[in-house]
Amino acid sequence: MRDFDDAYIGSYFGRDTGYAKLSYLFGRSLLLVAEGSGGAVSYPDQPASTFAPPAGWTDIRVAGKLFGEYRVIDSIGINAELGYTGYFSNTVLTPSSGSGIINDALAFQRFRAFLGARWFM
Repeated sequence: MRDFDDAYIGSYFGRDTGYAKLSYLFGRSLLLVAEGSGGAVSYPDQPASTFAPPAGWTDIRVAGKLFGEYRVIDSIGINAELGYTGYFSNTVLTPSSGSGIINDALAFQRFRAFLGARWFM
């Protein structure tokens, strides 16, 4: 997928992302789903920005999710989900001197987990 969106840094950023998904139902009672994506996030030149470097840069974003559901009966299921998002960047936003704001690195990693149940009436 190739797209662009509004950005907090500058006016916009571009995304080039690939996706993959695999799901399988074992014996009508156990559902497993694996999803993943990865791609580049590109920022254009930022000549008028106070924080960002003037030359454009490209970061890497990856994400993945594992989902599982055990169906006790057709209308009741117990499910769990594990997810990860990583944003890999060497760019550090440096404000102009005297603003009182510290430097901000753009890189981050996020992990999440959910446990739940569903009931179809």
